[in-house]
Amino acid sequence: MKYIFLIALSVVAASAIVCPPDACKNVNCPAVENCVDGELGKTFCSCCDECIKYLKEGDRCIPEGMFGIPVASKCGLKLVCSRRSGTCIKPLAYTTKTCTQLKSETEGKNLLGAFIPRCETDGTFSAVQCHGSVCYCAHTDGTHIPGFQSAIHEIQGMNCNCARHKFAYGKTGLIGKLFRCEPNGNYNKIQCTGSACYCVDEAGKQVGGSVHITKSESMNC
Repeated sequence: MKYIFLIALSVVAASAIVCPPDACKNVNCPAVENCVDGELGKTFCSCCDECIKYLKEGDRCIPEGMFGIPVASKCGLKLVCSRRSGTCIKPLAYTTKTCTQLKSETEGKNLLGAFIPRCETDGTFSAVQCHGSVCYCAHTDGTHIPGFQSAIHEIQGMNCNCARHKFAYGKTGLIGKLFRCEPNGNYNKIQCTGSACYCVDEAGKQVGGSVHITKSESMNC
């Protein structure tokens, strides 16, 4: 009964919100300078950009779209807002399921705002995963690789090869190898080993010869 009431309330609230064509005419939008721990969203009537803060597991939350208005925070990556507890929870045990199993079970539950993974044919997680309007790099087991992400409308060509290789190398405990990665996790076209710099392809493999690091800025890869 309580669930039906909330659904009805959501419909009524959403239908009551009407934004006139000139709603944003006199609105001065502040610049969003730092949104590392969240994602870009929209304010009321979509007048301005704002940073939607990511909540952690156990934090109080409101399901997105519940009352038809923008939210200032949302459950973080791989979390969903539980209607029962009103907190951010993990919908399933990620560590014990293949990507294919997780995707199938999550889709079957119809959880609002739930994370639905992208999978490879072998059941592992795809390198690029998306939740809401943000896409990020992930390991084959679904582990989020921090520091590499992109807006969902800018993921064309995003492959996360550099992020994955850097993450895998870090797990070996070895040190000394440097990875020059783009913000979206792709390889920078110029990589350097010691004092030698060279061009690389999308997979990070060297293409052509190398030059001294002092001449790297003149390279045309």
